[in-house]
Amino acid sequence: MKRISAGVIFFSLAFFLCAFTNSNMVSFKDPDFVGKIYNKILIVVNISDSDFKDQLERTIQNKLSKKGVESLTSMKVLPPIRKFSDEEIPDILNRNKIQGVLVTNILSYEEDEKDFKPSALMSTGTTYSYTNLFHTDSRPRIISGYNVQNLNIQCHFDFVDVNSGILAWIAESKTNASGIFYTNQKSIINYVSDAIVNRLFEDEIVKQKKG
Repeated sequence: MKRISAGVIFFSLAFFLCAFTNSNMVSFKDPDFVGKIYNKILIVVNISDSDFKDQLERTIQNKLSKKGVESLTSMKVLPPIRKFSDEEIPDILNRNKIQGVLVTNILSYEEDEKDFKPSALMSTGTTYSYTNLFHTDSRPRIISGYNVQNLNIQCHFDFVDVNSGILAWIAESKTNASGIFYTNQKSIINYVSDAIVNRLFEDEIVKQKKG
């Protein structure tokens, strides 16, 4: 078996650590919803890039599923083949026994270098009417895969209680990194999905099922 040198291990560790050096997340829960646990939720990512949207929604879904939380993605329940009306959406949510809706918006993604071939397009937008909650009209932003020196990512999350239609929980995360590392679409998907799933459990929006 080929041995891996200590130098390679050290370099790999340093390479990973410089990727996300300063990250924080804040969240707020409506007091009226303290103690309420959601057993089945809908995952919505507001972004114009269908591939990125699908991958992020499915990644969040998979991470919730591993902890026993049932969820559906908007790409499956509300496919982007058309825009659903205010009258249709509540009926679809109830038909699928969805108790809460998690909406993810990537507010900004910025890096120093921008002269390599882009690998994804992203856009954001948020409003609280049913008609627009699952759609975005903002202009796209480029995410590229290459070595960068500074990276800033800001995300906003909303959680809507389906029964009341009230915004039950909000959160925002900010990550600032300095150094030289490789970033791509998969990196952002893993970061965003880990951040939101961990906080949902910490704030007891969802609860891990035993067994």
